Amino acid sequence: MNSLCIAEKFRYITKLFSLIRELIFTRRKIVILIIVTILISWLTPSGWNYYDVRYFLRWYEEYFKPGRILEIYTSRDPTFKVAYPPLAILIFTVMYHLAITLSRNIVVQIFIAKIFLVIGFYSTYVILVKKYGDTAGYLWIINPLIYVVISTFQFDLIITPLVLLALYYLIEKKNYYLYGVLITLSALVKQIIALLLIVPLILLIRKRNYTILLKYIFIVVLTAIPILFPFFIKDPWGFIEKVILFHMKRPPQQLSIWAIPYYYVAYNLYIVPSIFANIWFPCFAVYLILVIFMSFKEKIFDERSYMLKYTILIASGFFIISKVVNINYYSWFLPIIIILLSKISGGEVIYKSVIRNYIFAFLWISSYGFFATFAPIIAGDPLFIFEDWCWIPSEILYLSIQGSGFFAQSSMSLVLYIRSTPVLKEFFGVLSRTHYYVLIVIVIIHTAFQIYLAKLALKYLNSEKREM
Repeated sequence: MNSLCIAEKFRYITKLFSLIRELIFTRRKIVILIIVTILISWLTPSGWNYYDVRYFLRWYEEYFKPGRILEIYTSRDPTFKVAYPPLAILIFTVMYHLAITLSRNIVVQIFIAKIFLVIGFYSTYVILVKKYGDTAGYLWIINPLIYVVISTFQFDLIITPLVLLALYYLIEKKNYYLYGVLITLSALVKQIIALLLIVPLILLIRKRNYTILLKYIFIVVLTAIPILFPFFIKDPWGFIEKVILFHMKRPPQQLSIWAIPYYYVAYNLYIVPSIFANIWFPCFAVYLILVIFMSFKEKIFDERSYMLKYTILIASGFFIISKVVNINYYSWFLPIIIILLSKISGGEVIYKSVIRNYIFAFLWISSYGFFATFAPIIAGDPLFIFEDWCWIPSEILYLSIQGSGFFAQSSMSLVLYIRSTPVLKEFFGVLSRTHYYVLIVIVIIHTAFQIYLAKLALKYLNSEKREM
């Protein structure tokens, strides 16, 4: 009788400890989310990037406002950039119109214009936690790159939840049709996402399931046409030139291995052989053909692992070989990495090792803006804008990205404080003069991390049955 009472008390104590532990973890999660929300509340209205948003505002003023938005790709003005598919253009112009209609305050306007970025951030977090657990959510919110995207305004964060949901329904539910819809919508915002449409094509051809294959292609086309066709028909060549050929002409930049020679010569673009700007495409085409060939040769034992593996191999190949690899691209690639982590979580040692490598790599990658932009600003040196092939005075650029006088003054106070401290000023002067070489190191770390991810996918997502 006594032993039964003791056992009953132990059960109550165990339940109590379990409830206390759950309460502690819940409170920790709430505290983390509060801190993140405060940070986002600061970053969202603080401003946006100098280079892209000046074009976005011209979209609104010259085409949306006069009711000529469908003619946006017809412009022959060489100073006018429309390098995005139609859905990106519609999202910005509509939200900006809503913003200036609702408020005359620049801070409020920027917040409203960026609201889809905030929604993308939180919805991605919620989906990751619900589908892949709390650790997946933490890996998302601790990544500094996400906050850079929110601060500067890039469209990538808008498509992140779409890509994440698409991969979940493809890999876990084998829902090719919903995957096709979500990825197509994402590609209508950022065209590079269209590469992810290849994976179901490979699998369905392998399975000789031509009925589903044709339906998948039909759904992709049906999703794209209503948004794409009205813009395309106005000027087909203008559309192709701006959305596709423009990117072929861009110089290598940011995290691309082809940008290393340009960093090495301190941005003297004209002394670098043109081959570095053009060789990437045949290299990537060969890589893609080899990956597709490998996918057809491999036996399929686990379709989910097979699809995730080739998604990673195609995406990582692009990140390694492409001549334009901007840090904001990681917004939609991060969930793919986190899904991979969830697949190998059974092996505790390798799982912890991958998380350490994940944190190390992204801390370095996130520092790109610090070395490329902030250090020269502190030193008072001009900044190089790759897209324009020109140098811009740092103060002009820095103040142009601020949302209002308040944000500009508070941010500039830090700059002025560091400049007024001789030791710090000298330190940042050295950083500014040598930052090209640090950027080479960051590119090497980024490339090594992508190769590491591809190797993980090949090893731990092998189609053959394996022991973890």
